[in-house]
Amino acid sequence: MGGFWSSRPTPVQLNYPQGDILVCHHGITNLTEEQMKQGLNELVELNVLRLGAYFRCAFCGIECWYHVDDLKQEVRCQGCGNQQSIGMQIEWHYALNSLVEMGVQQGQLFAMDALAALASNSHGSLFYCPSLELFKADSPRPWHEIDVAAVADGEFVVGEVKGGSIAAGDFVQLADIAEVLRPQRAIMFLPHENISSDVLNWSADARNRLSPKGIKAQIYALPTF
Repeated sequence: MGGFWSSRPTPVQLNYPQGDILVCHHGITNLTEEQMKQGLNELVELNVLRLGAYFRCAFCGIECWYHVDDLKQEVRCQGCGNQQSIGMQIEWHYALNSLVEMGVQQGQLFAMDALAALASNSHGSLFYCPSLELFKADSPRPWHEIDVAAVADGEFVVGEVKGGSIAAGDFVQLADIAEVLRPQRAIMFLPHENISSDVLNWSADARNRLSPKGIKAQIYALPTF
């Protein structure tokens, strides 16, 4: 179980409601060179980024990346095995560690962005847990998976995070989950540019279905980077 308090500094943002749509614009600002270097240093210290350099073999022409721990006066080509001097100048290149890289490939950045949006609009507290598989009592197979399960300002919130294409069935699935779990809010998180007239119509259908049960159906429109 994770959680954080909204008394912590929140990112610079612009929030504005459009009916039941909440558009969140988080901290997209220009960075100075010093700020960029500070951020890179922090990511290296956390081992999110791995420091290294590229070298092209003078014998076979293959270019390989070497972690800083593997750099020596002479490096051995990972292809043909030829050894050569690293030379006078090194230009650093960064690579994600394997765990973070897997998370990026699986779209976890969208889930983190969704939680950041939810936290920035929570004035008291926010508690959340990772994605959950939901089961019916009479079946060993998952019924649905939910991306966001949280308590924000004392309200139970469930949400789906869509980083790519979205269809009417995604709103139907969110409404199905909300009718069973009975949260106060059911939120669809999706990139800002993915909001279309179809999406608004699907959201309206979910709102009409859930509103009589006291559940707010919302869209959080997230920035893309």
